[in-house]
Amino acid sequence: MFFERIPLQEISTLSILVPLVMSLPVLRTGALSLRLFFLFLLTGLATDGLGWWVAYHHDHWLYLQYAFTLYSCLESLFFLWFIGHHAKAKTLRRLARALFVATVIWFLYVFLIEGAGSGETSHSYFDPVYLLTVSFLAGFALLQLVETEAFITPLPVFWLQTGIFFYGFSTFFIFMVKLIVGPELAGKIWFLHNLINITTYGLYTVGFWKAYVARQAEQP
Repeated sequence: MFFERIPLQEISTLSILVPLVMSLPVLRTGALSLRLFFLFLLTGLATDGLGWWVAYHHDHWLYLQYAFTLYSCLESLFFLWFIGHHAKAKTLRRLARALFVATVIWFLYVFLIEGAGSGETSHSYFDPVYLLTVSFLAGFALLQLVETEAFITPLPVFWLQTGIFFYGFSTFFIFMVKLIVGPELAGKIWFLHNLINITTYGLYTVGFWKAYVARQAEQP
């Protein structure tokens, strides 16, 4: 297969550096959501780096399981916060906050009662559910932007929300294949996940670029 000859996993992991670098010019004076987005991406890079380190040393797989579960928790919480923070409708803000609280309670249950590293837990069902939920909320938020803003493409939040929507909606199907069919088939189509990641980071990069352009336009 053509994609098997391309180091997609490495490209996918390193492509996160592009939006990270693009976010640097707006870190000091940018909005709170942009600075938190930078920290979120940095956490993702650290988690992937840990995965590489564990794979290289063939050890500490239990710690990696905990790290991935924790990152999944942080990713879902950040997406819910970001969507709620920028939501135009009060209903969407309240829904995002309610789901935020529910997610915290869920992961406290997974970590403290089930044990995140104790094999198959109810967390296995969380990923596809949260990805579909986040994509629905992000899509609704994008629809509100289209309805309330005359020009949406110059807005950084439009590109960042689009990235969240695209990632959640696209990745949902891969996790459903893993859950229903099994990890063997999911492994065969995992290159799609890498392509999704690369595209998502591209959308994030455009969002930070738009923030930089907007800041430059405000300067005298």
